[in-house]
Amino acid sequence: MDLITLNQVFVTYQGSNQPALKKLSFTIFQGRCVLIQSESGHGKTTLGYVLQGVFPSLIQGKIEGSIQYNPNVIKQPFRDIGMCFKDSNHHLSMIKECVYDELAFVCENHGLAQDEISFRVKTIARLCHLEHVLQKEPQSLTMNEKQRLSIGALLCFDVDVLIFDEPMIHFDAIYKKWFHHLLDDLKKQGKTIILLDHHVEHYETLVDDVIVLHEGGVVYSGPIKQGWTFMTLASTAYERLTKVHAHTGAPIRNLHQVLKRSKEKSMFKINNLLLQNDYSMLSIESMEASASSCIGVLGKSGSGKTRLLKCIAGKIKPQNGNIFIKDQLLNDFTVAQRSRWITSLFSSPYQFMTSSVEKEICYGLSSHSIKEDSLNEILKLCQLKHVRHLHPMDCSSSIQKRMLMAIACLRDAQLVLMDHLDAGLDHMSTSILINVVNFLKRQGKPLLWYLTTLI
Repeated sequence: MDLITLNQVFVTYQGSNQPALKKLSFTIFQGRCVLIQSESGHGKTTLGYVLQGVFPSLIQGKIEGSIQYNPNVIKQPFRDIGMCFKDSNHHLSMIKECVYDELAFVCENHGLAQDEISFRVKTIARLCHLEHVLQKEPQSLTMNEKQRLSIGALLCFDVDVLIFDEPMIHFDAIYKKWFHHLLDDLKKQGKTIILLDHHVEHYETLVDDVIVLHEGGVVYSGPIKQGWTFMTLASTAYERLTKVHAHTGAPIRNLHQVLKRSKEKSMFKINNLLLQNDYSMLSIESMEASASSCIGVLGKSGSGKTRLLKCIAGKIKPQNGNIFIKDQLLNDFTVAQRSRWITSLFSSPYQFMTSSVEKEICYGLSSHSIKEDSLNEILKLCQLKHVRHLHPMDCSSSIQKRMLMAIACLRDAQLVLMDHLDAGLDHMSTSILINVVNFLKRQGKPLLWYLTTLI
């Protein structure tokens, strides 16, 4: 049965002269699992906003053409279609003091009785493996946990049409398998599932239909073809950059390190580091990096990858240990003071300070220290020339991450920290990331990065 039908739909954001989506004509059928696929910036998320009714009710712009919903299933798209956003910080209220209250908030907005709210929250928490964090603050969760909380909040709506925007972006192998089983269960319940993602291979056994977008238009709409996969870089591409060395030990939730060892003099080192909270402990006896070395950080969700990078950047304090750059002890240095030596690139949440991509890349640098030729070289390397005058918030998440890569290239730092920058990148942006890493290595800058691709 037809559920949603689009006929010659054009979508244009306010202030833009060019449509973000154009000539869209396709039908989504009830009870099917549909993958909407494209490279970054070609309209997947915008189409999700349109289907749910967020655009243009909350996001300003105009829609031309016809969008028809089956009135027996969808009376009010904004209420009857649920959407899990790619960035969980946009999806959650983040005003509640604990995870339990965050999930209950969704149920309260639907006018459910307290007994039903309690039952539903506990059921969803168990389903999403969140029982152990129900009393934690949502902002203190790992990205993996936040993503599961976003999915749980969506399931609290108990709607028949579900949209997931790159839902596995923060998942390790364990939770990718978990989400695969969840989608299978939702399909068996007769739910209509709409997935917005770069990759077919994540969902090949679940997806019934595929809609492929390119430059805002539909280039294919129909059943998935057996063996059809979207081009991705194999993990060996990362292995060429990083020598793998498994580090094992006794701490709770042991963190595995991927290290490149060198006989050159260390530019960065850690001794006897201890990071501990109520849920886990991270202990590193020794870590060193010479110029041009690349250190990858691997581990399951909650093992301490991001906490380690935040500790080095000065955002959190360790219980024990020392951090050095060029024999300079950094323990008592603030984040601002450490920024003289360290460029920290944390992929979420984005906090942009200026009105254009170019200004954002140059933000904080002296105008006298930026040479036009160097800036153009970096913009070309990161393929940002065509968006240099756009507002950062008007760019896709992939372009925003390439902005962070450009910042790393332009700043004169002794150490570069990259947190989760490879997550959710399409083929082109993954290639750019590898080129950027090689560029930084040629500049003699050691890198420490939290990888997702090898996990």
